[in-house]
Amino acid sequence: MSGFHLEKWYLDASDDFHQAFIGYAATLKWKWITLHYSGYTFLDKDGKLRKRNSFSKKVFPLQQDNLIHWKAFDCSGTWRRSDSAVEETLLDAGNGKSIQWQCTFPKAGTTVSIGDSHIANGWGYAEKINLTITPWKLPIDELHWGRFLSEDHTVIWIRWIGPVPKTLVYYNGRRITEAIIEHDEINFNQYILRLSHSSKMRTGTITDTVFSRFPALAKLFPKSILQLQENKWLSSGTLHHNNRVMATGKAIHEIVQWK
Repeated sequence: MSGFHLEKWYLDASDDFHQAFIGYAATLKWKWITLHYSGYTFLDKDGKLRKRNSFSKKVFPLQQDNLIHWKAFDCSGTWRRSDSAVEETLLDAGNGKSIQWQCTFPKAGTTVSIGDSHIANGWGYAEKINLTITPWKLPIDELHWGRFLSEDHTVIWIRWIGPVPKTLVYYNGRRITEAIIEHDEINFNQYILRLSHSSKMRTGTITDTVFSRFPALAKLFPKSILQLQENKWLSSGTLHHNNRVMATGKAIHEIVQWK
């Protein structure tokens, strides 16, 4: 029986028109199972959501130095890195079981085409996770994650609530562990990032989102992981320092709850 290994790419983009794109590409190997997954969610300027997903062939992004290209379904995107990559072992449980986080493009100039719609001259983000611990055994009850991007500022945050708590902020590539992370406010080093005007991009359990059209595949996994609740938003962000506004931009952020 082979071990669990999930390799997952996440890519996103947002613009000044309150449009946003989230893309996923993943390969799972567990027991006798090998699954390839791809999907996207697009929020257009009218507030409408478009979604596509499939369990079919492997469609990982193509990375060439400071450039990523990704094409799936009716979407095609380019990410051009402007910040240095960040890598960290978020959890090492021993025996080769870990969460390896590669934030390959913390901030990138991004163009994405989705059918006849476009995000042009937006800011985007790309990361890759290698997970060798089964998700239903993670010592996490609730995960908060997000990214805020502007011309001169990059803020990435991670908060774990549960048996192994974690609080982590990367500000312009600098690692900060003394922070307070809430749903709509992130405090660190005399900076406050406030989030407002939120639009939901994804909500529901894994059964409702990833496996909504694939009930037979869902039966391969424990009920505990199928009840994992995801909520993702696009928000307007304002970054303050010592009561002075430093930047405005867009944030994509999420709360994931293990039930």
